[in-house]
Amino acid sequence: MQPTDRLRGFWFAPGSGATDKQIGDTELLIGRALPAELRALLRARNGGVSICTAFVEGVRYFPLLPFLAADPGSAAGSFTSAHLVRRDFDVPDDVIVFAAQGNSWLGLCYAASSGEPKVVYRDGGGCAPEIVAPSFREFLDHLIEE
Repeated sequence: MQPTDRLRGFWFAPGSGATDKQIGDTELLIGRALPAELRALLRARNGGVSICTAFVEGVRYFPLLPFLAADPGSAAGSFTSAHLVRRDFDVPDDVIVFAAQGNSWLGLCYAASSGEPKVVYRDGGGCAPEIVAPSFREFLDHLIEE
């Protein structure tokens, strides 16, 4: 996927985007800056379902879960609600969940990261989070439609 193509046609259905204030409030609450591409996706649509279904790299496959919204009142679920219940789902302190369904989630891992956070996945089985991609940009580059 080319950089300009990453965000074009990403969302399954049109919708209103998050405001810069909502994104800023989210970053203030979670104590971390979100990757630029994630902020751009949230500005285009404030959370929801993508037309992409999975991250695939060689034999590695991770399902793409619904994205959380910057708006705390969103029906799609929000960064705020996920952050407040993180202990209930054993989310490590250095991980910010950005997509979730049931007990499974995708997150941004800021552990020992001097640059962009890594993308990690944890399935509902309670296993430790697994590294999916070294950055959100590379995560987007390996998303597929099925």
